[in-house]
Amino acid sequence: MNQKPAITPNEVNTWLRQGIAAARAGQQAQAREMLMQVVEIDEENLLAWLWLSGVVDSLEDRVVVERCDSRPRQDDNFSQ
Repeated sequence: MNQKPAITPNEVNTWLRQGIAAARAGQQAQAREMLMQVVEIDEENLLAWLWLSGVVDSLEDRVVVERCDSRPRQDDNFSQ
């Protein structure tokens, strides 16, 4: 069998840093690719969602990203 090796948190952090660097350099396509990899693996990565919202192409994509970024999260609910 040909299994893919598990993705490590270090790899995800590398993609995040590369995506942010690409976004800052104006390389939107590369930034989008890196940041999409991050959010596919870690849906709760707020920093990746934030940067991704700035590099999407269309208004439709931006709306989808912003909705995903603003959805309630487990840690947003304070227990009393």
